[in-house]
Amino acid sequence: MSGPHHDPETQDVQAATLEIENPAGDQGGETWVVLLHTPGPSAPHDGTLFQAPGFAKHVAFLQRMQQAGYLVAAGPLPDADGAGMTVLRLPGPDRFEEAHRLATQDDVSVASGFFTCQVRPWQVMLTPEADDPR
Repeated sequence: MSGPHHDPETQDVQAATLEIENPAGDQGGETWVVLLHTPGPSAPHDGTLFQAPGFAKHVAFLQRMQQAGYLVAAGPLPDADGAGMTVLRLPGPDRFEEAHRLATQDDVSVASGFFTCQVRPWQVMLTPEADDPR
């Protein structure tokens, strides 16, 4: 064999690798973040977390994110008591700091210590096609 072997699939993967966006969570003009919530110091530890007033404040925050068009998904993580995850997608690049502020200050349940929140940038590499009915 003379010269390197050029596999079309390998070339596609290499081309896709070259197109990786900013690792701060900005893809295609959008900023994606994952919010990881766990019970905070002011949360009840008697199994009533989801009935407590602090949880209603968290739901109000999620509803505001939904109304703003930022909420992708949210829900509890059943393998850890009281833990949950939220995915937000903000239009426009470089909005991680804004997303962090929303998650830690605008969510009264986090600001008050009912929940702790780890805000993580998410580098989204693949989403459903636009015509995918899901």
